[in-house]
Amino acid sequence: MLIISKSSTLVVIIFATNKTKKTKEALSYSEKCRTIALELDRKDFLFKCDLAQTLLDNSKPSAERVKFLLSLDKDSLSEEEKALLYKAVYKISGSKEFKKKALTLYTGLYKKLKYYDYRIAMEELS
Repeated sequence: MLIISKSSTLVVIIFATNKTKKTKEALSYSEKCRTIALELDRKDFLFKCDLAQTLLDNSKPSAERVKFLLSLDKDSLSEEEKALLYKAVYKISGSKEFKKKALTLYTGLYKKLKYYDYRIAMEELS
């Protein structure tokens, strides 16, 4: 199932990755999401689709996935998107540098906005 939520400007892809078939299905939804984002010219959705696809696609080497994520145009990303990006790079690579960057961004976002999701992300990174 593919859900695009305008209220939170997030693209949410609901998936189960415990089986290869489900991962392939989630990748298919992610690609559909990417197509829709391009059609709508929504860079924010496109970023989240690319992020989800990169996190899901374990068929590619970690270094290649990290390289792709770091090649994304960080200047056009919001603070929240940068935090998501650095957290994803950390999850794939285990790099303490990106863990620290993500944690710093989430801490700043939480201080400003007090969103529960940011607190959860901070706890995951601590």
